[in-house]
Amino acid sequence: MMVKDKQRGITLIELLITLAILSIIGVLVWGVFFQGTKYSNKSILKNQMQQEANFIISKLTNIHQTSESYTLYSSDCKITVTYKKEGESINQNETFENNQLCYNIDRSLEDESDEGLNPIKQENPNILKDIWIRIEERNNPSNKIKVEAYFFRLN
Repeated sequence: MMVKDKQRGITLIELLITLAILSIIGVLVWGVFFQGTKYSNKSILKNQMQQEANFIISKLTNIHQTSESYTLYSSDCKITVTYKKEGESINQNETFENNQLCYNIDRSLEDESDEGLNPIKQENPNILKDIWIRIEERNNPSNKIKVEAYFFRLN
């Protein structure tokens, strides 16, 4: 006599439990993926802000070292410098601005005046000058960097 094997499939309850477990695992993996993407984008933007700060400091250092005098101020998320090159009689302007970033200048800690509101005038470039350049994301002001810059001239 031969015994027939019972072929058994999966029940509806087993299928629902499996789908529920897979859904939970999928949501967790999805959340970790998007959290990683978010932090990656934030890190990329911080790197871009640091590169912008380095570029601005490089340009301002060049202006400080080659100009007779200059005025530096920030307003409306941009930094403007008006300077007079040595041996020239015409003032030149340089403006630093970006649609995604907001640029500001903060005074050195020794300067008690309002930050960024009054222009920084430098009549004698041989004097050491320090300022803080603050760059923040326009859409997310909590994402920002602040870099201290020292300007000096060797004679």
